[in-house]
Amino acid sequence: MLPGMGGDEGSAAVPPEARAAREAIDEIPLRPGADRLYRAVRALIALAMRIFFGRIVIRGAENIPETGPLILASNHPSGLIDSFSIGLATPRKVHFTARSTLFDAPWRARLLARLGVIPVYRRMDAAAQMGRNVQVFRRCHELLEAGGVIGIFPEGITHVDPQVKEMKTGAMRIGLEADAGRAFELGVRVVPIGLNFSKPGGFRSDLTLRVGAPIVLARHAREYAEDPAGTVTRLTAELRSRIEGLVVHLDDPAKAPIVEAAFEVFAVDWLGDPRILPEIGDEASRRIELRRLIGGAVEYESRYQPAWALGMERRLLAYRAALARLKLSEELLRRRVGALPLLRQTLPTVVLGVLGAPLAGFGWLLNALPQRLTGWLAERVAANPTQLAAYKMWIGLQAFAVFYAAFVLLLRHFFEFGRLELALSLLLFPLTGYLSSRYFAMLRHYRDHLRLTRLHLLHRGRLEQLRFWRQQLTRDEQRLRRFFLSEEHEEPERPGSR
Repeated sequence: MLPGMGGDEGSAAVPPEARAAREAIDEIPLRPGADRLYRAVRALIALAMRIFFGRIVIRGAENIPETGPLILASNHPSGLIDSFSIGLATPRKVHFTARSTLFDAPWRARLLARLGVIPVYRRMDAAAQMGRNVQVFRRCHELLEAGGVIGIFPEGITHVDPQVKEMKTGAMRIGLEADAGRAFELGVRVVPIGLNFSKPGGFRSDLTLRVGAPIVLARHAREYAEDPAGTVTRLTAELRSRIEGLVVHLDDPAKAPIVEAAFEVFAVDWLGDPRILPEIGDEASRRIELRRLIGGAVEYESRYQPAWALGMERRLLAYRAALARLKLSEELLRRRVGALPLLRQTLPTVVLGVLGAPLAGFGWLLNALPQRLTGWLAERVAANPTQLAAYKMWIGLQAFAVFYAAFVLLLRHFFEFGRLELALSLLLFPLTGYLSSRYFAMLRHYRDHLRLTRLHLLHRGRLEQLRFWRQQLTRDEQRLRRFFLSEEHEEPERPGSR
């Protein structure tokens, strides 16, 4: 089982050898520098992440200092994958805090300790041992004093809904206490990180990691001296606010479907509009900020213009349902249709389709089968959606290794390949998978265009009705656009508030 993927066990169920393992781990000194084991594991994880995700974008990595004591604090939408993602943002060794039950198996406890993972004793896992968290805080202080990096998920839970939850005060407590112990000369910084997944748990989906400006704790030395508890609480609230600004956060998660619907329908126009978010150039960040703008507009209008907001929601969802019934998308609906555009695509598609079929078939057999097996197994093993991506990556590595090894043995048996030929074959296997995926993407593109042309020729009335419904959404689109471009979004003054 993957570390971080098991269920929560109570302290009463912990066997003596597991308890002894935890105690032994607490005595292992934490080394802030990245050793060979850490670098090797990080490289392996980076490779697996690049294979699993279609695109990984890191923005603001310059906000992570190359030296000095540091706390990296992030939202927690995807379980173990979140730790892997943060590890990609910096070459420095990140010591993550993790629930103590992960250290129950002695072999796993030793491995996690070598990688710098720090056990934390939660009430739900080990209520009788929560007093040992004092020692955990001490170890974190020592690590920061040595110039190390700590990774923390202050929400304390994983979740897939687009809302940053209430945060525990541990990150700020650790940082402030360590810095205060050295008269705020350590220079501890707390860096907020926002993890954004285009499709949580989806293979070849996009991951955008956004790093915010650090919170310099020394600037709050006087406040902390006067009111330690209040300063911890206030800075925790500031940390949450900064993370909210790096992700798509909704005060009401129930609004997520309408926000996603508005993005799918209207973003085709807005992503290329230079008046919307002119200061943001890269597409990955624009997509996140655009979802944030839509979320803010929907929640604002739902509060002050609920009748219009409800009407827009009904119109949008009805339009999307109509698109789904015809197996169309907003982008596809805007394509040019007719016999001539179809003919222009037909000849190159047929030529590439015939010539590429053998290679694409081999690539599908070699890569698509283990991929589908991985998805099937992961969905049945994962206890909740936050674990899905980690299970897919873990199972996928094993499934692809087995399939590749089987093909290598077949090649060696039937063709008497030598070591060089077998090594070249292993290098070509992933390439055939990539070419195969591009081949089938081309066929899907042609199939979609063929479907659109058929609707245009045989069911033009249904297509025109769909376009009419889209036109009815123009006023909703323009209203949201005006909201984006206007600076007068302040809440209206309530009667009798003066």
